[in-house]
Amino acid sequence: MVESFRAGQSWMEVEADLYNWQELEHAHRFGATSGGELLFHLLRFKGPQALDLVEGPYALAFFDGEAPHLARDTVGLYRIFYRECSHNSSTKLFSFEPSREPGWHELHPRQILTASNSQPGVSFTPRNFPEPVEGDLLEVLKSAIHSRLPGKQQVTLFLSGGVDSALLAAIMKDMKVNFKAITVGLVGCSDFVRANRVAERMDIPLKLFEVNPDTALATVPEICERVGSSDPVKIEVGLVTHFACLFCDTPVAFSGLGPDELMGGYARMHRSPHLEALWALRNLWHKTAPTGFPVIRPQGKILRWPYLDSKVVAVARGLSDLELTGKWAVRQLLADLGYPDLAEEGKKAAQYGSGFSKILPSPKSEYLKNYWPANRRLLALVSGGKDSWSAIMAMTRLNYPVAGMVCMAPARDNSWMFQTPQVDLIREQAEASGIPLLVRPTSGEKEKELIDLEAAIHQAAVQFKAEGVVSGAISSEYQRSRIEDICERLGLSCHAPLWGTDSEAHLRASARDMDFVIVSVAADGLDARTWVGRPITPETAEELIALSRKFKFNPAGEGGEFETFVRNCPLFSKSIDYKPSKHIPS
Repeated sequence: MVESFRAGQSWMEVEADLYNWQELEHAHRFGATSGGELLFHLLRFKGPQALDLVEGPYALAFFDGEAPHLARDTVGLYRIFYRECSHNSSTKLFSFEPSREPGWHELHPRQILTASNSQPGVSFTPRNFPEPVEGDLLEVLKSAIHSRLPGKQQVTLFLSGGVDSALLAAIMKDMKVNFKAITVGLVGCSDFVRANRVAERMDIPLKLFEVNPDTALATVPEICERVGSSDPVKIEVGLVTHFACLFCDTPVAFSGLGPDELMGGYARMHRSPHLEALWALRNLWHKTAPTGFPVIRPQGKILRWPYLDSKVVAVARGLSDLELTGKWAVRQLLADLGYPDLAEEGKKAAQYGSGFSKILPSPKSEYLKNYWPANRRLLALVSGGKDSWSAIMAMTRLNYPVAGMVCMAPARDNSWMFQTPQVDLIREQAEASGIPLLVRPTSGEKEKELIDLEAAIHQAAVQFKAEGVVSGAISSEYQRSRIEDICERLGLSCHAPLWGTDSEAHLRASARDMDFVIVSVAADGLDARTWVGRPITPETAEELIALSRKFKFNPAGEGGEFETFVRNCPLFSKSIDYKPSKHIPS
Protein backbone atom coordinates (compact mmCIF):
# COMPACT_ATOMS: atom_id res chain seq x y z
CA MET A 1 0.00 0.00 0.00
CA VAL A 2 1.32 3.43 -0.96
CA GLU A 3 1.49 5.91 1.92
CA SER A 4 1.80 9.69 1.50
CA PHE A 5 3.32 12.12 3.99
CA ARG A 6 3.89 15.87 4.02
CA ALA A 7 5.54 18.29 6.44
CA GLY A 8 6.48 21.84 5.51
CA GLN A 9 8.02 21.74 2.05
CA SER A 10 8.89 18.04 2.30
CA TRP A 11 6.73 15.20 1.04
CA MET A 12 7.08 11.49 0.40
CA GLU A 13 5.19 8.66 -1.28
CA VAL A 14 6.36 5.23 -0.17
CA GLU A 15 5.65 1.53 -0.17
CA ALA A 16 7.52 -0.10 2.69
CA ASP A 17 7.54 -3.12 4.96
CA LEU A 18 10.15 -2.17 7.54
CA TYR A 19 10.83 -4.71 10.26
CA ASN A 20 12.79 -2.47 12.63
CA TRP A 21 10.67 0.69 12.44
CA GLN A 22 9.33 0.40 15.99
CA GLU A 23 12.87 0.05 17.33
CA LEU A 24 13.92 3.15 15.38
CA GLU A 25 10.82 5.04 16.52
CA HIS A 26 11.66 4.20 20.12
CA ALA A 27 15.16 5.62 19.58
CA HIS A 28 14.11 8.83 17.77
CA ARG A 29 10.63 9.60 19.20
CA PHE A 30 9.12 10.97 15.99
CA GLY A 31 5.62 9.84 16.90
CA ALA A 32 5.46 7.65 13.78
CA THR A 33 2.67 5.10 13.51
CA SER A 34 4.06 3.12 10.55
CA GLY A 35 7.34 2.20 8.93
CA GLY A 36 6.66 4.57 6.05
CA GLU A 37 6.07 7.51 8.37
CA LEU A 38 9.18 6.69 10.37
CA LEU A 39 11.24 6.62 7.16
CA PHE A 40 9.80 9.99 6.10
CA HIS A 41 10.99 11.63 9.32
CA LEU A 42 14.39 9.92 9.15
CA LEU A 43 14.92 11.22 5.61
CA ARG A 44 13.91 14.74 6.62
CA PHE A 45 16.46 14.87 9.41
CA LYS A 46 19.26 12.59 8.20
CA GLY A 47 19.01 12.64 4.41
CA PRO A 48 19.75 9.61 2.21
CA GLN A 49 22.04 8.00 4.80
CA ALA A 50 18.85 7.23 6.74
CA LEU A 51 18.22 4.45 4.23
CA ASP A 52 21.09 2.48 5.76
CA LEU A 53 19.27 2.37 9.11
CA VAL A 54 16.13 0.56 8.01
CA GLU A 55 15.64 -3.17 7.53
CA GLY A 56 13.11 -4.36 4.99
CA PRO A 57 11.97 -3.67 1.44
CA TYR A 58 10.82 -0.24 0.31
CA ALA A 59 10.40 1.99 -2.72
CA LEU A 60 9.95 5.73 -2.33
CA ALA A 61 9.82 9.18 -3.84
CA PHE A 62 10.99 11.90 -1.42
CA PHE A 63 11.11 15.67 -1.86
CA ASP A 64 13.40 17.43 0.61
CA GLY A 65 12.36 20.98 -0.25
CA GLU A 66 14.98 21.30 -2.99
CA ALA A 67 14.76 18.25 -5.28
CA PRO A 68 12.89 14.94 -5.58
CA HIS A 69 14.76 11.70 -4.88
CA LEU A 70 13.80 8.12 -5.78
CA ALA A 71 15.18 5.07 -3.97
CA ARG A 72 14.45 1.42 -3.23
CA ASP A 73 15.94 -1.36 -1.12
CA THR A 74 19.30 -2.51 -2.42
CA VAL A 75 18.14 -6.05 -3.22
CA GLY A 76 15.27 -4.64 -5.27
CA LEU A 77 12.29 -6.45 -3.75
CA TYR A 78 10.05 -3.37 -4.08
CA ARG A 79 10.03 -1.40 -7.33
CA ILE A 80 9.75 2.18 -8.49
CA PHE A 81 9.78 3.49 -12.06
CA TYR A 82 10.69 6.90 -13.41
CA ARG A 83 10.72 8.92 -16.59
CA GLU A 84 12.72 11.99 -17.41
CA CYS A 85 10.66 15.14 -17.99
CA SER A 86 11.50 18.76 -18.57
CA HIS A 87 11.91 20.66 -15.30
CA ASN A 88 8.75 22.68 -15.84
CA SER A 89 6.60 19.69 -16.85
CA SER A 90 3.53 18.79 -14.81
CA THR A 91 3.89 15.11 -15.83
CA LYS A 92 4.45 12.75 -12.90
CA LEU A 93 8.06 11.64 -12.59
CA PHE A 94 7.52 8.27 -10.88
CA SER A 95 5.22 5.28 -10.54
CA PHE A 96 5.13 2.17 -8.39
CA GLU A 97 3.73 0.10 -11.25
CA PRO A 98 5.19 -0.82 -14.66
CA SER A 99 3.80 0.94 -17.70
CA ARG A 100 3.37 0.00 -21.34
CA GLU A 101 4.02 3.61 -22.33
CA PRO A 102 7.48 4.35 -23.74
CA GLY A 103 9.92 6.39 -21.70
CA TRP A 104 9.49 4.65 -18.35
CA HIS A 105 12.52 3.06 -16.65
CA GLU A 106 12.84 0.83 -13.62
CA LEU A 107 15.19 2.39 -11.07
CA HIS A 108 18.26 0.27 -10.42
CA PRO A 109 18.11 -0.74 -6.73
CA ARG A 110 21.63 0.37 -5.97
CA GLN A 111 21.18 3.89 -7.23
CA ILE A 112 19.44 6.89 -5.71
CA LEU A 113 17.94 9.14 -8.37
CA THR A 114 17.90 12.90 -7.88
CA ALA A 115 15.99 15.15 -10.27
CA SER A 116 16.72 18.86 -10.45
CA ASN A 117 13.82 21.27 -10.06
CA SER A 118 15.55 23.86 -12.21
CA GLN A 119 17.25 21.84 -14.95
CA PRO A 120 16.31 18.87 -17.13
CA GLY A 121 17.91 15.49 -16.50
CA VAL A 122 18.65 13.38 -13.46
CA SER A 123 21.71 12.27 -11.49
CA PHE A 124 22.44 9.04 -9.65
CA THR A 125 24.18 8.24 -6.37
CA PRO A 126 25.53 4.67 -6.06
CA ARG A 127 24.81 2.32 -3.16
CA ASN A 128 25.97 -1.19 -2.34
CA PHE A 129 25.18 -4.39 -0.48
CA PRO A 130 26.36 -4.96 3.10
CA GLU A 131 30.04 -5.89 3.23
CA PRO A 132 30.85 -9.58 3.91
CA VAL A 133 31.25 -10.47 7.58
CA GLU A 134 32.00 -13.61 9.55
CA GLY A 135 29.07 -14.72 11.65
CA ASP A 136 26.73 -17.48 12.75
CA LEU A 137 24.34 -18.14 9.87
CA LEU A 138 21.80 -19.91 12.07
CA GLU A 139 21.67 -17.06 14.56
CA VAL A 140 21.19 -14.34 11.94
CA LEU A 141 18.48 -16.44 10.29
CA LYS A 142 16.69 -16.80 13.62
CA SER A 143 16.94 -13.05 14.12
CA ALA A 144 15.63 -12.42 10.60
CA ILE A 145 12.64 -14.71 11.18
CA HIS A 146 11.89 -13.16 14.57
CA SER A 147 12.01 -9.60 13.24
CA ARG A 148 9.55 -10.51 10.48
CA LEU A 149 6.94 -12.08 12.75
CA PRO A 150 3.71 -10.07 13.23
CA GLY A 151 3.68 -10.46 17.00
CA LYS A 152 1.93 -13.66 18.04
CA GLN A 153 -0.23 -13.90 14.91
CA GLN A 154 0.03 -17.03 12.84
CA VAL A 155 2.07 -16.83 9.64
CA THR A 156 2.11 -18.99 6.53
CA LEU A 157 5.23 -20.60 5.09
CA PHE A 158 5.33 -21.29 1.37
CA LEU A 159 6.76 -24.82 1.44
CA SER A 160 8.00 -26.24 -1.85
CA GLY A 161 9.81 -29.16 -0.25
CA GLY A 162 13.28 -27.99 -1.22
CA VAL A 163 16.04 -27.42 1.31
CA ASP A 164 15.51 -23.63 1.45
CA SER A 165 11.90 -23.69 2.63
CA ALA A 166 12.59 -26.86 4.65
CA LEU A 167 15.30 -25.04 6.62
CA LEU A 168 12.93 -22.16 7.36
CA ALA A 169 10.35 -24.70 8.56
CA ALA A 170 12.92 -26.40 10.79
CA ILE A 171 14.08 -23.13 12.34
CA MET A 172 10.52 -21.84 12.83
CA LYS A 173 9.53 -25.12 14.49
CA ASP A 174 12.59 -24.93 16.74
CA MET A 175 11.67 -21.32 17.65
CA LYS A 176 8.07 -22.43 18.36
CA VAL A 177 6.71 -19.98 15.81
CA ASN A 178 2.95 -20.12 15.25
CA PHE A 179 2.91 -21.10 11.58
CA LYS A 180 1.40 -23.42 9.01
CA ALA A 181 2.65 -24.41 5.58
CA ILE A 182 0.98 -24.47 2.18
CA THR A 183 2.03 -25.78 -1.22
CA VAL A 184 0.40 -24.97 -4.56
CA GLY A 185 0.64 -26.63 -7.94
CA LEU A 186 -1.05 -28.62 -10.63
CA VAL A 187 -2.43 -32.08 -9.88
CA GLY A 188 0.36 -34.60 -9.28
CA CYS A 189 3.20 -32.06 -9.25
CA SER A 190 6.50 -33.06 -7.66
CA ASP A 191 6.36 -30.23 -5.10
CA PHE A 192 3.39 -31.95 -3.44
CA VAL A 193 5.44 -35.11 -2.89
CA ARG A 194 8.45 -33.25 -1.49
CA ALA A 195 6.43 -30.87 0.69
CA ASN A 196 4.43 -33.78 2.14
CA ARG A 197 7.63 -35.55 3.04
CA VAL A 198 9.02 -32.47 4.81
CA ALA A 199 5.75 -31.83 6.69
CA GLU A 200 5.44 -35.44 7.85
CA ARG A 201 9.09 -35.59 8.86
CA MET A 202 8.83 -32.36 10.88
CA ASP A 203 5.26 -32.88 12.05
CA ILE A 204 4.07 -29.48 10.86
CA PRO A 205 0.61 -28.59 9.47
CA LEU A 206 0.50 -28.52 5.66
CA LYS A 207 -2.25 -27.90 3.15
CA LEU A 208 -1.91 -28.73 -0.54
CA PHE A 209 -3.85 -26.60 -3.00
CA GLU A 210 -4.40 -27.96 -6.48
CA VAL A 211 -4.81 -25.40 -9.26
CA ASN A 212 -6.81 -26.17 -12.38
CA PRO A 213 -4.67 -25.60 -15.51
CA ASP A 214 -7.47 -23.63 -17.17
CA THR A 215 -7.73 -21.38 -14.12
CA ALA A 216 -3.98 -20.84 -14.18
CA LEU A 217 -3.99 -20.02 -17.89
CA ALA A 218 -6.85 -17.55 -17.43
CA THR A 219 -4.75 -15.76 -14.80
CA VAL A 220 -1.77 -15.25 -17.12
CA PRO A 221 -2.85 -11.82 -18.50
CA GLU A 222 -3.15 -10.49 -14.96
CA ILE A 223 0.30 -11.80 -14.02
CA CYS A 224 1.85 -10.23 -17.13
CA GLU A 225 0.42 -6.85 -16.09
CA ARG A 226 1.62 -7.16 -12.50
CA VAL A 227 5.12 -8.34 -13.37
CA GLY A 228 5.34 -6.02 -16.37
CA SER A 229 6.84 -8.77 -18.48
CA SER A 230 6.25 -11.40 -21.15
CA ASP A 231 9.26 -13.47 -20.06
CA PRO A 232 7.89 -17.05 -19.77
CA VAL A 233 10.02 -17.93 -16.74
CA LYS A 234 8.88 -14.88 -14.79
CA ILE A 235 5.22 -15.48 -15.62
CA GLU A 236 5.35 -19.15 -14.61
CA VAL A 237 7.08 -18.37 -11.30
CA GLY A 238 4.70 -15.44 -10.82
CA LEU A 239 1.79 -17.88 -11.07
CA VAL A 240 3.25 -19.90 -8.19
CA THR A 241 3.43 -16.77 -6.03
CA HIS A 242 -0.04 -15.61 -7.05
CA PHE A 243 -1.83 -18.82 -6.15
CA ALA A 244 0.18 -19.34 -2.97
CA CYS A 245 -0.92 -15.92 -1.75
CA LEU A 246 -4.47 -16.49 -2.99
CA PHE A 247 -4.78 -19.59 -0.80
CA CYS A 248 -2.90 -17.99 2.11
CA ASP A 249 -5.36 -16.97 4.86
CA THR A 250 -2.91 -15.15 7.12
CA PRO A 251 -1.84 -11.53 6.61
CA VAL A 252 1.87 -12.43 6.49
CA ALA A 253 3.62 -15.19 4.53
CA PHE A 254 7.27 -16.28 4.42
CA SER A 255 9.16 -17.19 1.24
CA GLY A 256 12.37 -19.19 0.93
CA LEU A 257 13.76 -17.00 -1.87
CA GLY A 258 17.46 -16.24 -1.57
CA PRO A 259 19.79 -19.22 -1.01
CA ASP A 260 19.96 -20.10 -4.70
CA GLU A 261 21.51 -16.69 -5.31
CA LEU A 262 23.38 -16.22 -2.01
CA MET A 263 24.70 -19.70 -1.36
CA GLY A 264 25.47 -21.51 -4.59
CA GLY A 265 22.12 -22.96 -5.55
CA TYR A 266 22.82 -23.14 -9.27
CA ALA A 267 24.98 -25.88 -10.81
CA ARG A 268 27.09 -23.36 -12.75
CA MET A 269 28.26 -21.67 -9.52
CA HIS A 270 30.84 -24.25 -8.44
CA ARG A 271 33.89 -22.74 -10.21
CA SER A 272 33.98 -19.34 -8.48
CA PRO A 273 31.31 -19.44 -5.78
CA HIS A 274 31.86 -15.91 -4.42
CA LEU A 275 31.83 -14.24 -7.82
CA GLU A 276 28.81 -16.23 -8.95
CA ALA A 277 26.92 -15.45 -5.74
CA LEU A 278 27.63 -11.74 -6.12
CA TRP A 279 26.40 -11.75 -9.72
CA ALA A 280 23.26 -13.68 -8.79
CA LEU A 281 22.52 -11.30 -5.91
CA ARG A 282 23.10 -8.29 -8.15
CA ASN A 283 20.72 -9.63 -10.80
CA LEU A 284 17.96 -10.81 -8.47
CA TRP A 285 16.14 -7.46 -8.87
CA HIS A 286 15.31 -8.00 -12.53
CA LYS A 287 15.22 -11.81 -12.65
CA THR A 288 13.41 -13.15 -9.57
CA ALA A 289 12.14 -10.21 -7.50
CA PRO A 290 9.43 -9.20 -10.03
CA THR A 291 7.70 -12.53 -9.34
CA GLY A 292 7.29 -11.68 -5.64
CA PHE A 293 5.79 -8.51 -4.22
CA PRO A 294 4.57 -7.08 -7.56
CA VAL A 295 2.44 -10.20 -8.04
CA ILE A 296 0.77 -10.11 -4.62
CA ARG A 297 0.56 -6.31 -4.36
CA PRO A 298 -3.16 -6.09 -5.28
CA GLN A 299 -4.05 -8.87 -2.82
CA GLY A 300 -3.04 -6.85 0.22
CA LYS A 301 -0.90 -9.69 1.59
CA ILE A 302 2.56 -9.20 3.04
CA LEU A 303 5.33 -11.45 1.74
CA ARG A 304 8.60 -11.61 3.68
CA TRP A 305 11.99 -13.09 2.78
CA PRO A 306 14.17 -13.99 5.83
CA TYR A 307 17.11 -15.09 3.68
CA LEU A 308 17.36 -11.58 2.18
CA ASP A 309 17.77 -9.85 5.54
CA SER A 310 20.78 -7.53 5.36
CA LYS A 311 22.61 -9.37 8.16
CA VAL A 312 21.95 -12.74 6.53
CA VAL A 313 23.24 -11.36 3.22
CA ALA A 314 26.39 -10.05 4.93
CA VAL A 315 27.09 -13.38 6.65
CA ALA A 316 26.34 -15.35 3.48
CA ARG A 317 28.79 -13.18 1.56
CA GLY A 318 31.42 -14.04 4.17
CA LEU A 319 31.06 -17.81 3.84
CA SER A 320 33.87 -19.98 2.48
CA ASP A 321 33.93 -21.39 -1.04
CA LEU A 322 32.98 -24.81 0.36
CA GLU A 323 29.97 -23.39 2.19
CA LEU A 324 28.87 -21.60 -0.99
CA THR A 325 29.03 -24.73 -3.13
CA GLY A 326 25.72 -26.49 -3.75
CA LYS A 327 24.10 -24.66 -0.82
CA TRP A 328 26.33 -26.63 1.54
CA ALA A 329 25.71 -24.11 4.35
CA VAL A 330 21.93 -24.52 4.09
CA ARG A 331 22.15 -28.31 3.91
CA GLN A 332 24.51 -28.47 6.88
CA LEU A 333 22.19 -26.35 9.04
CA LEU A 334 19.24 -28.56 8.11
CA ALA A 335 21.25 -31.64 9.05
CA ASP A 336 22.39 -30.04 12.32
CA LEU A 337 18.75 -29.35 13.23
CA GLY A 338 18.01 -33.06 12.98
CA TYR A 339 17.05 -33.61 9.35
CA PRO A 340 20.10 -35.03 7.55
CA ASP A 341 17.87 -37.04 5.22
CA LEU A 342 16.08 -33.89 4.01
CA ALA A 343 19.38 -32.04 3.64
CA GLU A 344 20.34 -34.15 0.64
CA GLU A 345 17.10 -33.54 -1.24
CA GLY A 346 17.27 -32.05 -4.69
CA LYS A 347 14.46 -29.99 -6.18
CA LYS A 348 13.26 -28.63 -9.49
CA ALA A 349 12.87 -24.90 -10.08
CA ALA A 350 9.55 -23.44 -8.89
CA GLN A 351 7.86 -23.42 -12.29
CA TYR A 352 8.74 -27.08 -12.88
CA GLY A 353 8.15 -28.43 -9.38
CA SER A 354 4.70 -26.81 -9.27
CA GLY A 355 3.80 -27.88 -12.80
CA PHE A 356 3.02 -24.35 -13.97
CA SER A 357 5.66 -24.69 -16.70
CA LYS A 358 3.16 -26.90 -18.56
CA ILE A 359 0.26 -24.47 -18.97
CA LEU A 360 1.50 -21.92 -21.53
CA PRO A 361 0.83 -22.74 -25.19
CA SER A 362 3.91 -22.99 -27.40
CA PRO A 363 5.73 -20.96 -28.45
CA LYS A 364 5.41 -19.44 -25.00
CA SER A 365 7.00 -16.09 -25.80
CA GLU A 366 4.71 -15.49 -28.75
CA TYR A 367 1.67 -16.31 -26.64
CA LEU A 368 2.71 -13.95 -23.85
CA LYS A 369 3.31 -11.07 -26.26
CA ASN A 370 -0.48 -10.84 -26.49
CA TYR A 371 -0.53 -9.60 -22.90
CA TRP A 372 2.73 -7.68 -22.54
CA PRO A 373 4.33 -6.80 -25.87
CA ALA A 374 8.00 -6.50 -24.93
CA ASN A 375 10.40 -6.56 -22.01
CA ARG A 376 13.23 -4.15 -21.22
CA ARG A 377 15.23 -2.96 -24.23
CA LEU A 378 18.72 -4.40 -24.34
CA LEU A 379 22.07 -3.42 -25.76
CA ALA A 380 24.15 -6.26 -27.23
CA LEU A 381 27.94 -6.45 -27.16
CA VAL A 382 28.95 -7.97 -30.50
CA SER A 383 32.09 -9.06 -32.30
CA GLY A 384 30.41 -10.75 -35.24
CA GLY A 385 30.84 -14.26 -33.87
CA LYS A 386 28.50 -17.07 -32.91
CA ASP A 387 28.47 -16.36 -29.16
CA SER A 388 27.18 -12.80 -29.32
CA TRP A 389 24.52 -13.74 -31.87
CA SER A 390 23.50 -16.82 -29.86
CA ALA A 391 23.02 -14.56 -26.84
CA ILE A 392 20.96 -12.07 -28.86
CA MET A 393 18.74 -14.87 -30.15
CA ALA A 394 18.31 -16.28 -26.63
CA MET A 395 17.07 -12.95 -25.30
CA THR A 396 14.81 -12.20 -28.26
CA ARG A 397 13.18 -15.60 -27.73
CA LEU A 398 12.22 -14.32 -24.26
CA ASN A 399 10.75 -11.12 -25.74
CA TYR A 400 13.66 -8.82 -24.87
CA PRO A 401 14.10 -6.50 -27.86
CA VAL A 402 17.71 -5.72 -28.73
CA ALA A 403 17.58 -1.98 -29.37
CA GLY A 404 21.20 -1.56 -30.42
CA MET A 405 24.62 -3.16 -30.63
CA VAL A 406 28.11 -2.08 -29.56
CA CYS A 407 31.20 -3.31 -31.36
CA MET A 408 34.60 -2.52 -29.87
CA ALA A 409 37.39 -2.26 -32.45
CA PRO A 410 40.76 -2.78 -30.71
CA ALA A 411 43.87 -1.29 -32.29
CA ARG A 412 45.89 -4.41 -31.42
CA ASP A 413 45.30 -8.11 -32.04
CA ASN A 414 45.96 -9.31 -28.48
CA SER A 415 43.10 -7.58 -26.68
CA TRP A 416 42.15 -9.15 -23.34
CA MET A 417 38.45 -8.44 -23.82
CA PHE A 418 37.58 -8.26 -27.48
CA GLN A 419 37.79 -10.30 -30.64
CA THR A 420 39.40 -8.21 -33.37
CA PRO A 421 36.35 -7.61 -35.54
CA GLN A 422 35.98 -6.99 -39.24
CA VAL A 423 33.93 -3.85 -38.82
CA ASP A 424 32.60 -3.65 -42.37
CA LEU A 425 31.21 -7.15 -42.08
CA ILE A 426 29.61 -6.40 -38.72
CA ARG A 427 27.93 -3.41 -40.31
CA GLU A 428 26.46 -5.89 -42.79
CA GLN A 429 25.19 -7.98 -39.86
CA ALA A 430 23.57 -4.87 -38.40
CA GLU A 431 21.89 -4.14 -41.72
CA ALA A 432 20.71 -7.74 -42.11
CA SER A 433 19.27 -7.83 -38.58
CA GLY A 434 17.85 -4.30 -38.60
CA ILE A 435 19.61 -3.58 -35.29
CA PRO A 436 21.51 -0.27 -35.16
CA LEU A 437 25.24 -0.48 -34.45
CA LEU A 438 27.72 1.71 -32.59
CA VAL A 439 31.40 1.02 -33.38
CA ARG A 440 33.89 2.29 -30.82
CA PRO A 441 37.68 2.20 -31.28
CA THR A 442 39.80 1.15 -28.32
CA SER A 443 43.50 0.80 -27.64
CA GLY A 444 43.16 -2.87 -26.80
CA GLU A 445 45.39 -2.42 -23.74
CA LYS A 446 44.38 -4.38 -20.65
CA GLU A 447 42.03 -2.43 -18.34
CA LYS A 448 42.32 0.76 -20.43
CA GLU A 449 40.01 -0.84 -22.97
CA LEU A 450 37.44 -1.21 -20.19
CA ILE A 451 37.24 2.57 -19.85
CA ASP A 452 36.45 2.72 -23.56
CA LEU A 453 33.87 -0.06 -23.20
CA GLU A 454 32.09 1.71 -20.35
CA ALA A 455 31.96 4.94 -22.33
CA ALA A 456 30.61 3.08 -25.36
CA ILE A 457 27.92 1.28 -23.35
CA HIS A 458 26.85 4.53 -21.73
CA GLN A 459 26.67 6.32 -25.09
CA ALA A 460 24.78 3.47 -26.76
CA ALA A 461 22.35 3.01 -23.85
CA VAL A 462 21.37 6.67 -24.14
CA GLN A 463 21.33 6.66 -27.94
CA PHE A 464 19.30 3.45 -28.29
CA LYS A 465 17.24 3.90 -25.08
CA ALA A 466 18.41 0.58 -23.66
CA GLU A 467 18.04 -0.52 -20.03
CA GLY A 468 20.25 -3.60 -20.01
CA VAL A 469 23.24 -5.28 -21.63
CA VAL A 470 23.49 -8.77 -23.10
CA SER A 471 26.80 -10.48 -23.81
CA GLY A 472 27.86 -13.84 -25.19
CA ALA A 473 30.06 -14.73 -22.22
CA ILE A 474 30.14 -18.48 -21.60
CA SER A 475 32.92 -19.18 -19.11
CA SER A 476 35.33 -16.23 -19.11
CA GLU A 477 35.15 -14.74 -15.62
CA TYR A 478 37.48 -11.94 -16.70
CA GLN A 479 35.04 -10.76 -19.34
CA ARG A 480 31.82 -11.29 -17.43
CA SER A 481 32.98 -9.73 -14.16
CA ARG A 482 34.03 -6.56 -15.95
CA ILE A 483 30.78 -6.30 -17.89
CA GLU A 484 28.84 -6.91 -14.66
CA ASP A 485 30.78 -4.14 -12.90
CA ILE A 486 30.15 -1.69 -15.74
CA CYS A 487 26.42 -2.44 -15.73
CA GLU A 488 26.32 -2.00 -11.97
CA ARG A 489 27.94 1.44 -12.22
CA LEU A 490 25.70 2.54 -15.10
CA GLY A 491 22.47 1.26 -13.55
CA LEU A 492 21.81 -1.31 -16.28
CA SER A 493 20.62 -4.90 -15.97
CA CYS A 494 23.18 -7.49 -17.06
CA HIS A 495 22.26 -10.60 -19.04
CA ALA A 496 24.54 -13.53 -19.89
CA PRO A 497 22.13 -16.19 -21.19
CA LEU A 498 24.92 -18.54 -22.33
CA TRP A 499 26.79 -18.45 -19.03
CA GLY A 500 27.69 -21.87 -17.70
CA THR A 501 26.31 -23.75 -20.70
CA ASP A 502 28.18 -26.83 -21.82
CA SER A 503 30.67 -25.77 -24.50
CA GLU A 504 30.11 -28.81 -26.69
CA ALA A 505 26.32 -28.42 -26.50
CA HIS A 506 26.67 -24.72 -27.33
CA LEU A 507 28.80 -25.44 -30.41
CA ARG A 508 26.30 -28.04 -31.62
CA ALA A 509 23.37 -25.68 -31.10
CA SER A 510 25.18 -22.86 -32.90
CA ALA A 511 25.98 -25.12 -35.86
CA ARG A 512 22.34 -26.15 -36.02
CA ASP A 513 20.85 -22.65 -35.71
CA MET A 514 23.30 -20.45 -37.62
CA ASP A 515 25.52 -20.31 -40.68
CA PHE A 516 28.98 -19.30 -39.47
CA VAL A 517 32.61 -19.75 -40.45
CA ILE A 518 35.91 -19.76 -38.61
CA VAL A 519 37.95 -16.63 -39.32
CA SER A 520 41.08 -17.34 -37.26
CA VAL A 521 42.64 -20.12 -35.20
CA ALA A 522 45.10 -20.05 -32.30
CA ALA A 523 45.14 -23.53 -30.77
CA ASP A 524 47.18 -26.69 -31.16
CA GLY A 525 45.30 -29.07 -33.41
CA LEU A 526 43.63 -26.36 -35.48
CA ASP A 527 45.43 -25.89 -38.78
CA ALA A 528 44.69 -22.53 -40.43
CA ARG A 529 44.67 -23.95 -43.95
CA THR A 530 42.08 -26.54 -42.93
CA TRP A 531 39.85 -24.47 -40.68
CA VAL A 532 40.01 -20.77 -41.55
CA GLY A 533 37.08 -19.95 -43.80
CA ARG A 534 35.44 -23.31 -43.20
CA PRO A 535 31.68 -23.29 -42.49
CA ILE A 536 30.76 -25.02 -39.23
CA THR A 537 27.97 -27.46 -39.95
CA PRO A 538 26.67 -30.08 -37.49
CA GLU A 539 29.16 -32.52 -39.05
CA THR A 540 32.20 -30.22 -38.81
CA ALA A 541 31.15 -29.28 -35.28
CA GLU A 542 31.71 -32.92 -34.31
CA GLU A 543 35.18 -32.76 -35.88
CA LEU A 544 35.97 -29.67 -33.80
CA ILE A 545 34.72 -31.35 -30.64
CA ALA A 546 36.87 -34.41 -31.29
CA LEU A 547 39.94 -32.19 -31.79
CA SER A 548 39.15 -30.19 -28.64
CA ARG A 549 39.10 -33.38 -26.60
CA LYS A 550 42.38 -34.55 -28.08
CA PHE A 551 44.25 -31.24 -27.81
CA LYS A 552 42.48 -29.98 -24.65
CA PHE A 553 41.06 -26.69 -25.91
CA ASN A 554 37.61 -25.18 -25.37
CA PRO A 555 35.30 -26.52 -28.10
CA ALA A 556 33.34 -23.26 -28.16
CA GLY A 557 36.50 -21.21 -28.66
CA GLU A 558 35.80 -19.26 -25.47
CA GLY A 559 39.50 -18.91 -24.73
CA GLY A 560 40.33 -17.44 -28.13
CA GLU A 561 41.22 -20.83 -29.63
CA PHE A 562 39.28 -19.80 -32.73
CA GLU A 563 37.08 -16.91 -33.78
CA THR A 564 33.98 -17.01 -35.93
CA PHE A 565 31.77 -14.87 -38.12
CA VAL A 566 28.01 -15.38 -38.52
CA ARG A 567 26.81 -15.17 -42.11
CA ASN A 568 23.18 -15.94 -41.43
CA CYS A 569 20.84 -16.63 -38.52
CA PRO A 570 17.08 -16.47 -37.86
CA LEU A 571 17.34 -12.75 -37.05
CA PHE A 572 18.83 -11.83 -40.45
CA SER A 573 16.69 -10.77 -43.39
CA LYS A 574 19.43 -11.89 -45.78
CA SER A 575 22.59 -13.93 -45.86
CA ILE A 576 25.94 -12.13 -45.85
CA ASP A 577 28.22 -12.97 -48.76
CA TYR A 578 31.37 -13.77 -46.85
CA LYS A 579 34.24 -14.80 -49.11
CA PRO A 580 37.30 -16.07 -47.21
CA SER A 581 39.73 -15.31 -50.01
CA LYS A 582 38.61 -11.68 -49.90
CA HIS A 583 38.53 -11.14 -46.16
CA ILE A 584 41.14 -13.53 -44.78
CA PRO A 585 44.81 -12.91 -45.54
CA SER A 586 46.77 -15.87 -46.86
